[in-house]
Amino acid sequence: MKMIYFFVVSIFMFSNVAIAQVGNTYVCVEQVTNKSGIKSRIILEWKKDGYVIKQEKNPSLVDISDTHKFLVSTNSYFLSVQKYREGYIVNSFDKNVYSNLYVSDGYSYFTQYDCKKF
Repeated sequence: MKMIYFFVVSIFMFSNVAIAQVGNTYVCVEQVTNKSGIKSRIILEWKKDGYVIKQEKNPSLVDISDTHKFLVSTNSYFLSVQKYREGYIVNSFDKNVYSNLYVSDGYSYFTQYDCKKF
């Protein structure tokens, strides 16, 4: 009985690691309708040293498809920062929500996406 308990607990503990590992793909939908009047959809691919964003093609949207390197990465979340125009974009992902914040002198814009594992 103790062996079965140990086995079940071990599977549960290591299943969390498997949920958010390298190679997982997520489908994400913008939480609110954006300035273009639609909810953007993206594919997020979690890679070893970074992640890839692929945006659904739409002429009303700025294409944010790109590959990003991690600033911080764990089994549960990641953060990245990159230069964009006159400011910076800060991205975060926690397996459920992908967020990006653009900040420049006197201007900021925040977007969140609800994500599900593909």
